[in-house]
Amino acid sequence: MTGTALPKYDETLCSGCSPIANLSNILVLSAFKGEPLPKVEILNGKKMQARPGYDKTVLLGNCMIKANKGNDNINESVPVKGCPPTEDDVVKTLQSVGLDVNILAYYGYMKQQSEKYDGKDGYDKGLFTA
Repeated sequence: MTGTALPKYDETLCSGCSPIANLSNILVLSAFKGEPLPKVEILNGKKMQARPGYDKTVLLGNCMIKANKGNDNINESVPVKGCPPTEDDVVKTLQSVGLDVNILAYYGYMKQQSEKYDGKDGYDKGLFTA
């Protein structure tokens, strides 16, 4: 898979944005159809800095927006505001930069993760419903 970069988060990623990092990974994977993806860099955490060479840089969350304010490596900044940003805003933003993401891929992944514990000793599904 080439074109899009989503560097692994660093130690500054907080618990609020950690689900957004996973969501973004699954969404980018869902966009891959065998052809190069758009030249987009997607950043999260509190200190990552945009690198040169990308047409667009998606900044996930208020911390990333602040950390990259005035970064000369950014050709076009695409901020996703929020602490954390909403799932819907992340999906719409990734689509707006040319990634054909499919939210159903993420929902399927989450369903698979929850089902692997069904029937296991000590797992009470009632503790994970709202």
